[in-house]
Amino acid sequence: MNSRDDPNLLYNRFPCLNSLDGLFSDREADRFEVLDTLLELLVRDSGAERGTIFLVDRESHEIFSAATRGRELEGLSLPMGKGVAGRTARTGEITILDNAYSSPHFDPQIDELTGYKTENLLTAPVGRNPVMAVIQLLNKPGGFAKNDADFVGIVADRLSEFLQS
Repeated sequence: MNSRDDPNLLYNRFPCLNSLDGLFSDREADRFEVLDTLLELLVRDSGAERGTIFLVDRESHEIFSAATRGRELEGLSLPMGKGVAGRTARTGEITILDNAYSSPHFDPQIDELTGYKTENLLTAPVGRNPVMAVIQLLNKPGGFAKNDADFVGIVADRLSEFLQS
């Protein structure tokens, strides 16, 4: 049994899971405010230094940052498939990298623009067929583990429902 099969393990480890119903229940709330609050909770509970929620624009074949924590670039857009987040948007696969710079999918260009150094990261798709968004968390001390991916996966599933409503 993994932690996704036993939600109580995750709900104890990641308190923000208990806040999701309230966060997603207000259908009149501004979606970008909800994304911003959600990302704040994700970064806090995961122990990551930074994070971004990218929305997918199917018409332009790009992803753009809709919410950021600790990032100097607001409104960042990337082609689908570029970088780890763009690849996640294209493939729908969760990615955990212990050493970002060792991956051929990592694009160091954003680090160069911001002066920030990405050590490790986790990306998760929001929605499947099609992917509607990507959650990306950066630099957790000690790196990301499977339970972090399970946690972000649950949040991504709930966010998918919210974005479809």
